[in-house]
Order: sequence, then C-alpha cells, then structure tokens
Amino acid sequence: MLLDLCFMSQSFEAVMHVPGYANWLEGQDHTRAYGYFRTLLKVLHWQRPGEFWVLKTPHHAEYLDLILTVFPKATIVQTHRDPQVIIPSFCSMVAHGRGMLSDRIDAGEIAAHWTRKMHRMMKRSMETRKITDPGRFVDVSYYDLLKDPVAELRRIYRCAGIVFGKAARIAAEGTTRENSQHRFGRHLYSLEDFDLTRESVERRFSLYRREYGVPHEQA
Repeated sequence: MLLDLCFMSQSFEAVMHVPGYANWLEGQDHTRAYGYFRTLLKVLHWQRPGEFWVLKTPHHAEYLDLILTVFPKATIVQTHRDPQVIIPSFCSMVAHGRGMLSDRIDAGEIAAHWTRKMHRMMKRSMETRKITDPGRFVDVSYYDLLKDPVAELRRIYRCAGIVFGKAARIAAEGTTRENSQHRFGRHLYSLEDFDLTRESVERRFSLYRREYGVPHEQA
C-alpha cells in the first residue's frame, strides 16, 4: 500500500480491469518509487521502532534488483509452491477483490492477465538471482513450511544473521498452534474456474518448477 502512494503498484490492476495502466507500469523505472517507499518505512519505524523490517508482497518479485539496491542489507525469502495451485488461487483472490468494485468479473481476462504477469515476475526474479550473490536469498518450500514451520523459520533467521532465541521460538510455536491451515474454512478454486488447463500452466511455469525443484501438489 505504501507503493500505491506513488501510483507505482500492482494493487490497482489487482482490483480493477486497467490493462492500459498495467502496460504503462511495466515500462516505468521504479527506482524513485522504491526510494520513497524506503522513506515511508523510516517514518513508520520512527513512530514504532523495531529491530528489523519484514516486507511481504508478490510485487517485489518483479523488482528484486531494486529491492537489493535500495535495501542493500536485505535478505530475500522466496517461497515456492506448485504453480498449478498458485495460479488459480491468486486468480480467485483477484476475482473476489474486483467484485468489491466492479459489476462484471471476467474470469478469463483475469487468468490471461495474471498468468502472463506472474510469468514475467518469475522470469525477472530469476534473471536477478543469476547475477546476485546467492547468499542474499533463502528458498522456502511451501511443503517444508507446512511440515515444520518452526524449523524453517529458524533456518531463515540463520540465513539472515538473526539470533533465533527462546522468545522467538516460543512465539513461533504459539503462532503455529493458533494458526492451523484452513482454520477459517477452505478456499475453494480450480483451474477450470478461470478457463485454464494444467497443460497451459505447465508450459509457462515448467522452467520455474525445474529451477527450484517444485513438486506437483495435485495428481
């Protein structure tokens, strides 16, 4: 939302059908937007001081080169899950978001836009990683995270150079107990809801699957 203040954010195309804006956004230099983003974070930090900043949004995957420039000490934690599940899940989230602002939701348009967009994000992030110190990145499998979230968090802390002390362990274990999967109900979605097929998704994201060893989650 802080990037929204520069009108240089994916938020708008996520909640509205604005292909002209989306195309314009991809052609812009986002350096100043990320610089202002950093300034706003410093203001928030001044209001509520803390030891570390933790930022999370898919938007950053498209601009890892800028993140590493503007935040030179950042550690990038990149999570991985089967794209056959990620794509329809994300499209479903977008469809629900657009429903709050639009009278008509075109599932096919949402899928076409976001499969292309997510492929671009994947490709750009992989290009940045090829020319960057691998020590700046931590890859986290969704499946390992489900199996032992505390162990994965401990590994992230270690890679980021943060001490995973007793207080952190207790907090992590408490959060794990209180936030079980599907505690608010199961999010139902499918490829077919968005006129997608397993073959079409696999064509776009097979490179990603091979690069990070992402298993097939569904038969």
